Amino acid sequence: MERTFLFARDISDYVDKLPKKITNIEIGGQLVRSGGSVGANYIEADKSFSKNEAKKSKYLLNLSIPT
Repeated sequence: MERTFLFARDISDYVDKLPKKITNIEIGGQLVRSGGSVGANYIEADKSFSKNEAKKSKYLLNLSIPT
């Protein structure tokens, strides 16, 4: 799980550094959503790790905390 979290965090950091152009905003938003969903889907699918939606929400919220 940590690998997917770091992947999503790296994508978020990269997108934050892009110039604020409309194309970067649109594509960057999609990139952040898809990159973050990798780990969130892993958490949701791994029944031995998580049985409720709170774990998935916590994962996604942690992505927004500055490094």
